[in-house]
This record gives sequence, C-alpha cells and structure tokens, in this order.
Amino acid sequence: MEKVKRGLKYFAVGSAALLCLVFATGRILTIAIPQESKPVKTKPGEYFVTWVVDGDTIKIQGGERVRYLGIDTPEKRRRHGNQWIKDPEPYAEEAFYENMRMVKGKKVRLEFDVKKRDKYGRLLAHVFVADVFVNRELVKRGFASVLTIKPNLKYSAEFKRLENEAKKNKLGMWKRDKRVEKVLSSRPL
Repeated sequence: MEKVKRGLKYFAVGSAALLCLVFATGRILTIAIPQESKPVKTKPGEYFVTWVVDGDTIKIQGGERVRYLGIDTPEKRRRHGNQWIKDPEPYAEEAFYENMRMVKGKKVRLEFDVKKRDKYGRLLAHVFVADVFVNRELVKRGFASVLTIKPNLKYSAEFKRLENEAKKNKLGMWKRDKRVEKVLSSRPL
C-alpha cells in the first residue's frame, strides 16, 4: 500500500510539472512513440514515415533514413566534438515542423536520381505524399534552400526558380533577416 501511495505521489508531481511546462511554453508537448512496433502495410514503392529527423530527413518503416534530394534546410543540431548538441540555426524549427506536418505517419513514394545513397548511407530521394512533391513544396514555401550535388541534378532548375520566387516574395526563412542567408552560404558542401 505504501508503494502505491508513493507511486501516486510521484505521478501527481510529474503531471503537475508537465502542466507547468505546457503553460510556460505555450505548447502542447507530444510524446514521440516510434511506430516501428506496429508495421503498416504499404504497396510496392510506398514507404511509411515513422519519424521526422529534421526539415530534410525522415526515417521510414524498417529504420532506413531518407535525405531529401536537391534541398537543404537549416540544421537543428550541430556536432561538438564527438557529440551532437541542440543548437538550431535560424528557421530550423519551422522547417522541421512543416516537414513533420507534411509527412509524419503518412505513406510516401520515393523517387531516386543517379546516386541512391550519400556518404552516410542515407537514401537520397525526392519525396511524394499522394500527389504532393514534398521537396518542391518546402522550397516553394521558403522552408528550404536549393542544394544541388552532382550527379543528382533532377529538378535543380525548378528548385532554383522556386527559391528565387520565395526570396522575392519573402516567404518562410527569406522573410527573416540576412542571418539565414549567411548561415546557409557558410556551410561546407
């Protein structure tokens, strides 16, 4: 009985702390439960998105990571020695949430170009949810910039045109100050 009382006490304290955090940040927190444990049936050529890593990388059922081709979004984390630390670049969180809104928990179709994997072993692909071309939409709405790495050049001219339009119309990260352009232009390829 004493253990039950103690357990309820810890539950109440934890719940109160969580509510304070929600009210303090103004956001409702969601608990991320990987969906690997319950496989989703997909058709050939379809993949189920189990996790959104950041604005341009997802994880699909089976654990494979997919890096979006032709685009780049601001980074949420950076390497410090041999560890990753959370240090979001300007507009990284917005790009992450937009990508999550578009693909998390959905079935996607992957379209590959010449080179199928990067040096980290990730799949390189153009991502589609039904008839929505996710890479294209992220650039068009100003959540991503163009990143063209040979030999994967498919859609690069279209992406560049859409990026210029987003900049001109000050959409997404392009409505911010020059810090975004400075961060993106200073990255090594």
